[in-house]
Amino acid sequence: MIFTSLSYSLSRCHLPTGLTSFNCTGVGDGDLTCSGKIKVRDVLIEGTSTTVADSVAEVATLRQDMAAVKAFVGMMPPPAAPAPSSPPIAPPPSSPPACAILSLTLGGNCSSIDVSNGFAFRLNNENVGLLFEKKGFGDEYNAPGQIKPRNMCLLALYGNRMPDEMLLPTIESHASGLASVRSTQGQYWWESCAINQATSYSCTSDAVMKHCTNYGLLQSNETWNETFSSGASCYSASDEDNNPTTLECFFSPPVPCPVAFTGDCGGNDSGNHGRYSSIDACRQVCADTAGCAYYVWREAATGTNCWPKSACNSQSGAVTDNGGTIQAYYLTC
Repeated sequence: MIFTSLSYSLSRCHLPTGLTSFNCTGVGDGDLTCSGKIKVRDVLIEGTSTTVADSVAEVATLRQDMAAVKAFVGMMPPPAAPAPSSPPIAPPPSSPPACAILSLTLGGNCSSIDVSNGFAFRLNNENVGLLFEKKGFGDEYNAPGQIKPRNMCLLALYGNRMPDEMLLPTIESHASGLASVRSTQGQYWWESCAINQATSYSCTSDAVMKHCTNYGLLQSNETWNETFSSGASCYSASDEDNNPTTLECFFSPPVPCPVAFTGDCGGNDSGNHGRYSSIDACRQVCADTAGCAYYVWREAATGTNCWPKSACNSQSGAVTDNGGTIQAYYLTC
């Protein structure tokens, strides 16, 4: 405690008998210097009504209060941690990478292709090329629009056996490249035929036994190795062939087009009618034919099953043919 002013009078200091005297000197700067201890009953702090005894008592009380507070705090559990902030809302899961859903990679390395709609992937093997059951795929009919590369895409996606419901690869799908290792002794999947070309050397293809990988698209529940033949079977057991190194496959979500009506609509043919491997192929023919706005699909095992039409205003003709339903579809959905 600092005293800025202390009044004292030596005449009022009385020493009890037997105590050693001491000297106090006031230096005029507010300090009192004594040669020994001063024992007084109390000292009044100038300008206040508080005595030193009051101040000491207050300090003692404060110390007791602080001790009680410390004891209380020690008994309390630590404060709870602040509640964590809500985590950010995760974006919806994206579609799985295309390579993750393949059944086969045909011996190649798979990489996804970025597309705005659907999914796409690339398979590549620069050394021996792409293979299935140790057979290559031949070097013909690899361009976009051909059936062979689309069948290869179905093989990669679904494996040897096709499912009940299938996504079909688009006509942009294609194969390319020539592997450094050739297929020998006819050990490649026979591909040397145009789309819907029934006779190809010693093999004759039809809707059930296609033999040639470019004849028509695989259908639901068909198996690759029971539907297609080898070069050894269709051409020669001593034949050699090149093998594609790369396959690029493009799949779009199916877009159902409504049925205009059940039955045929006569006339207004746009051309390019014929027998095609699937209703999807028929629709694609219509899309590729100038002026086509409708297509008629006939579910029949033989004969023409697809008629692109420029107009189809009303039903005319049969609604079935040889047990197969005839339906007219809009091209655009």
